[in-house]
Amino acid sequence: MEFEEARDRGGWTLKRIRFTDPAGLRQRLGLAEPDADLRAWHGRREALDYAAPDLMAAARDLDTCAPKTALARADLLDALARWRDQARAAGAPRTGTRRDFSLFARGDTKALTDADWAWLEERFDLAADGIVAHAPLMLLRASFAAHTLTGRLELGAVPAFVGLPPALIGALNRIEPAPRRWRLVENRTVFDRLAATLSPEEALIWLPGYPPGWWLRAMQHLLRLAPAPAQIACDPDPDGVAIALLAAALWEEDGLTWTPDSMDADALARLPAKRELSPRDLALLDRLLQQALPPALACLLEAMRASGQKGEQEGLF
Repeated sequence: MEFEEARDRGGWTLKRIRFTDPAGLRQRLGLAEPDADLRAWHGRREALDYAAPDLMAAARDLDTCAPKTALARADLLDALARWRDQARAAGAPRTGTRRDFSLFARGDTKALTDADWAWLEERFDLAADGIVAHAPLMLLRASFAAHTLTGRLELGAVPAFVGLPPALIGALNRIEPAPRRWRLVENRTVFDRLAATLSPEEALIWLPGYPPGWWLRAMQHLLRLAPAPAQIACDPDPDGVAIALLAAALWEEDGLTWTPDSMDADALARLPAKRELSPRDLALLDRLLQQALPPALACLLEAMRASGQKGEQEGLF
């Protein structure tokens, strides 16, 4: 070290200390070099290469992060790529909770921060990758008995809706008596209301927004055990129409009929409160109108475009 002193009337006063070997001192103290993370990130960035476009797009975005954050999130991208690879190797989608993925990625169930999850959610459809906040459950209200090879569940004995895990639904081999109609409802509040007054001849299923893969597979299995028409109720907004079409594709694939429920221009007009369409809503609306649609949904979209407004299901049930 070098010391710089100055003399004044009171004697010599220390003005400055300069470390002649700051790198050596940091090494002896176990401190990282100030630009170590930046240099490490530059090296890591050159090695990032993913076949999936969404992973590559996220990797390019890492340059906007601080170097330390970019390095940590690059590790998350690697983990997500491995998660997908293992699912492909197994020949079936991998399903786990967020804690499962955190343990897989960082060896600790709570290692991912809220900021990490927000970053991942913004860039990926985590549900499509089988990563969910909690163990997935299909919520349904029905009066049938659900049979497996080892026993049966008397859903009609439960005076409310139940939640069944996808693995259990996949193990069902018979439903009796089969419902005469499946009713799918997107809004959870509406689902709760209808579950309390459901006809014994119907089966009510909660449609959790854009349906994840596990939900589609479970619903398809139920439908093939008990083929019946569907009545689908989603919010009278562009996303609601898109969600209804995704779910309805299961019925169309099996040659079964379905109808939208309270998803028409009159339903939109009856709503006591509405909200303005966003630019994203308008773009989605235009894309939907380019498809072949049931007349009620086409009229609903045209009414939304004419009024510039959308609504929610609660005001209709």
